Amino acid sequence: MDEETLRYLAAHQLDGVVRIPQAEYAGIPADGYFAHFNLEKTDVVVGKRYALPRIMTHGFVGADGREVLPELSFKDIYIGECVAVQNHLRYDALTQADFEHSLVHIKNIDDLKRYIVERYSKSKPTLLPQDLLALGVSRMLLKLSRAE
Repeated sequence: MDEETLRYLAAHQLDGVVRIPQAEYAGIPADGYFAHFNLEKTDVVVGKRYALPRIMTHGFVGADGREVLPELSFKDIYIGECVAVQNHLRYDALTQADFEHSLVHIKNIDDLKRYIVERYSKSKPTLLPQDLLALGVSRMLLKLSRAE
C-alpha cells in the first residue's frame, strides 16, 4: 500500500481497504450491507474494518510480476465491517441469496462472470477470460457506514 493509504487507515483505525471502481460506487446498495466479490480468495477478515476507497485509475500486474497500484480517492467513502467471508467458490455453487446486497448490476451468476472478466482483465491483463473464471470467486459481506 502507498503512504497516503497507510496514513488514512491509521488515522481512522481501519484494518485495510476494499477498492471499488469509481463508476460502480453509486451501485452499492443503500440497505446498509454490501456483498462484494473478488477473484478466488480475499484477505478480508470477519470482524475487521475496511475503507472502501474509489478506484480513480486502475492498477495492474505486469507480465514481469510487478504491481502498479491504482490511484485511490478517500473522499466521501464507505467504511465496512466484515461480517462474513467465503473463499474459493465455484460459480455453480452460488445461490440467489449470495447476490443479495451486491452491486445493482450483479444479480446472478452470468452478471457476476461478466463483471469478473471486465474487472480483472484490467488488473491481470496476462490472463484470458476463461482463466479468470476458472479461478472462482470469493464473497464478503460488509456492514456499511459512511466515513467521517
